Amino acid sequence: MDYAAVIGWTGTKHVSLGMLWGYHDRYAEYEESLNVSVGDRSVTFSTVPAGEVWVVESFAAWSAQTDVDAIYLKAHCDGADLSLASRGFTTEHRSVELPNRIILKEGDYLWALFEGCSLNNDIYASANGYKMKIV
Repeated sequence: MDYAAVIGWTGTKHVSLGMLWGYHDRYAEYEESLNVSVGDRSVTFSTVPAGEVWVVESFAAWSAQTDVDAIYLKAHCDGADLSLASRGFTTEHRSVELPNRIILKEGDYLWALFEGCSLNNDIYASANGYKMKIV
């Protein structure tokens, strides 16, 4: 690898690189679905817009009133759903949490799947991190 080319040095001068990253904003989302019907339910987060990359540092989901059969934390990336973390039979107020960070690019989004919800249960999910802008 030519290290000089990576940092933008031509041998005689520094040149502007084709893509630079910069902190843009914090990322924080909270989603809820109240009084759900019986069965499998989900909550979906915002889609990453063009020109940004989101670094998600935390992602969690929980059920408020009743137990659920399972909770899955997922990311939709490049048209496919990736499983990030899960917990089988989950008692009320016990969360499932992302064990590490994930980086999302344009078109990607997070979502949480709750299997086996009871009637009128409330389900919640939150995610935090920061946004990087491509300049």
